Amino acid sequence: MGRREALTCLLSAALTLSSCGRAENVPEPERQKYQSDFECSAQYDGYFQHAESTDALGEQVKGVILPHHLLAGSHLAEAYAALREQHPSVVVIVSPDHDGAGEAKIVTTDIGYATPYGSLAVDQGLADQLSGIPLIRQDRNAFIYEAGISAHMPFIRHTFGDVPVLPVLVQGTTTMEEAEALARILDRILPDDALVVASVDFSHYVPEWVADFHDATSLSTLENFDLEFIPRLEVDSPASLATLQMFLKMRGAQRIVYRDHTNSASIEGKPEIAETTSHVYLAFSAGEPMQEAGISMLFYGDSMFARGIRQIGAKHGEAGMLDGIAQPNDRFFLGSHLTVVNQEGPVTDSTKEAAVRYVLKSDPVLAKSMLQRMKVNVLSFNNNHVYDAFDEGVADTQEFARTNGMTLLEPDEPCHTFNVQQKKVALCAFDDSRKAIAVHAAQKIVEDRKKSADWVVLSIHWGQEYHQAPSDREREIARLLIDAGADAIVGHGPHVVQPIEYYDGKPIAYSLGNFLFDQFDAPTNTGMILGLFLAEDSVQVTPIPFSNYFGKLSLLPFDSREELLTRIRPALGPAPASRSPSAGRP
Repeated sequence: MGRREALTCLLSAALTLSSCGRAENVPEPERQKYQSDFECSAQYDGYFQHAESTDALGEQVKGVILPHHLLAGSHLAEAYAALREQHPSVVVIVSPDHDGAGEAKIVTTDIGYATPYGSLAVDQGLADQLSGIPLIRQDRNAFIYEAGISAHMPFIRHTFGDVPVLPVLVQGTTTMEEAEALARILDRILPDDALVVASVDFSHYVPEWVADFHDATSLSTLENFDLEFIPRLEVDSPASLATLQMFLKMRGAQRIVYRDHTNSASIEGKPEIAETTSHVYLAFSAGEPMQEAGISMLFYGDSMFARGIRQIGAKHGEAGMLDGIAQPNDRFFLGSHLTVVNQEGPVTDSTKEAAVRYVLKSDPVLAKSMLQRMKVNVLSFNNNHVYDAFDEGVADTQEFARTNGMTLLEPDEPCHTFNVQQKKVALCAFDDSRKAIAVHAAQKIVEDRKKSADWVVLSIHWGQEYHQAPSDREREIARLLIDAGADAIVGHGPHVVQPIEYYDGKPIAYSLGNFLFDQFDAPTNTGMILGLFLAEDSVQVTPIPFSNYFGKLSLLPFDSREELLTRIRPALGPAPASRSPSAGRP
């Protein structure tokens, strides 16, 4: 029996299940409806009991982003309770096709849903119009086990009564052009009072502190309708989000009137959970975006693709080195506007070698494979190994960066200004290892860049090797550069992790330690990836410690992370308050 035949057989069985899982209790008319969930109404009653005090939104909401992860059921009920005074004539639910079960990239259905609160019928006229174009098909089987749709049906029935619904599934391969085509069709066929729900869970498989960093980028992207960046977000379904945002933009509804954010670890009260799911709740009404955009940056420490790292890649496979932090589908590497690596030594095939104690020359093939997988788009290449293959090595590294879409920060051109979400961030790479940094010249560069950029961030190669604390001189340099206008400083060079401090509210991470480096003894085998989120009035810092076990990287578990963070805790004043959004109206 093939997949389609098997699904057809399962359909008849799935359509006879009751909301409590007992087929004998299903009334005859309900046998032609999907079951909304295999739970009794008591579960949903409990969700709504917690939402009784939620203020209702008095203005018309055109679209919402909500999760389908029922661990967040109480928060989901609060979001729907805020919509209880809405009176949509139809509710459209756009969800990922998690299993890719649909016969087309985008599918709908003509079968309604049975819920613990009564039935919901599909708006047949809209379903026929939607599936009347080549891009979209009706496919009953695709919806049998799709929780992205079914999880919402009891909330919709409880909140809006027997409103007609229009379920839509989009596969992960759906392009932004196809999402726009779907949005245009919905804009054309839906009445003005329609409510469109994007049923999307956000960050997956990573610890809560990593998820929060990813979600800050996702929220900024969605709050500011940055449609171009949506495909790079670390979310369940970029295409579902793009469809909703394009539709809302067509209808002039870009103003956020409700916002909430949760994570499965915090809901369960278990911060030690290694694989979490996060949830975003946003409601949009008529108006323009009102939020200030932010920029996310992810920094990796000392890295090279030579010596032992090259040997490990050849012997055990390069993928194994990153798998321990990548998480399924490389989710860890998604969602940052700028990803920066301190590139120790040139990327070159040159046989030339400088007369220095240690020569680092990265293998171009290995470097390309690893850096592209990590989504690296900036190489900080201003350190004591820049000229290990003389000018030829520098030229080869310049060509490597150009051909692989990376910005190279080097001694002759240490700064570059990036335009992100209509904001500008200047990133400069300074070196204090080959020769002492020219502080006054560096201050002037920072001052000049600050005149035309919203933020200035510095990547500095400095410090005494293997010392776990910065020197007084480095602290003084950092303060002078912040006084000149720098908003954050990220250091590397000592091959070990050093403290993060705050001066005038600006973070200084003195050393991230090693990332991909062939030093496997303590303390060089513990490093830190650093997330920065540049907001209008603060720079949020996310330290992400990891271990390097003979070339195999893995995130530190919760307790080990807490121990490391205790050691490097900010010493020059408190960190700025977190940007985490609160429930309710912004």
